[in-house]
Amino acid sequence: GVTGPLFPRAPSVDFAGVAGRLENMREGEQVFLPAQDVPRLQDWADETKEFEGQATAQLQVLPWGGAPHVAAAATLTILACYSYTTVICADLVQDITVQYWLGTSSVIAGFVIAPFAAAVTFCGIMMRNPVPKLAIIIAGFVTPAVVGAVVGYSMAVQASAVRVVLSSNDCFSFTEKRQLEVAWRTADKLKTDCGTTALEDCPEYGTALTSYERDWTYLRRLEQSGMCTGFCDSGAAPLWYRGPVVHESCSAAASSSLKTVERIGQQLEMFSVLAILVVVLAAVLPRLRRKIPTPAEED
Repeated sequence: GVTGPLFPRAPSVDFAGVAGRLENMREGEQVFLPAQDVPRLQDWADETKEFEGQATAQLQVLPWGGAPHVAAAATLTILACYSYTTVICADLVQDITVQYWLGTSSVIAGFVIAPFAAAVTFCGIMMRNPVPKLAIIIAGFVTPAVVGAVVGYSMAVQASAVRVVLSSNDCFSFTEKRQLEVAWRTADKLKTDCGTTALEDCPEYGTALTSYERDWTYLRRLEQSGMCTGFCDSGAAPLWYRGPVVHESCSAAASSSLKTVERIGQQLEMFSVLAILVVVLAAVLPRLRRKIPTPAEED
């Protein structure tokens, strides 16, 4: 972790105090020192024979300055590294099939976690607290990756399960699928009885919409985005869509959309797991390198 206040950019630095702090630190703690003080620190160390042995490994040199720069760099890096997760979740949360079949709670969590982690990391570095700064930075990088992995896995598993149901020829054994088929048939009958060109022009449409608003809204948007007609069965005239039909049925269009969601979920999961491994290696390897003795030390 990183701990302790930043040493100010002053004409002189209490190098003896720096040495004393290094000697009394717990393992893994570090001291921040602005880069302009490093040459004078080195001269002082050469004269006084300080910073010998393990102490130098605990000295953290910050060439760009103090805490605001560290906080800003960590925040921007987190946002940049997890921009992929943010963009992917922003697209998924607007997907009508995701909204209807899978829900958006977990996707929203994946969308906001990177900005939230970046903000918490910035505040944690800037505030004086007993938590080591390096631990805050590591947590800021790991948290979005963990949430992204969970969101990606959840979306992939759910999308796969629903896709199997929608691909099946059985339209009445599954409650949600049967419910949409009934809603579509009700809308088709209403349009046929009214004899209007557009379903919305039927006088009874507003009254019936109160009972089927969620299903009809999804079917309308599915017809328009998926360029499909009917739900379980093909061949019927579209109720809302006015263009060429691409899919045989809207159930097939929804299944195709969920196949894409499943693939995106798997990609998000793999990206997040890779990010966790990179962060862990970046945190662990420097410590292992310090513990491995050099040939000179072995002699």
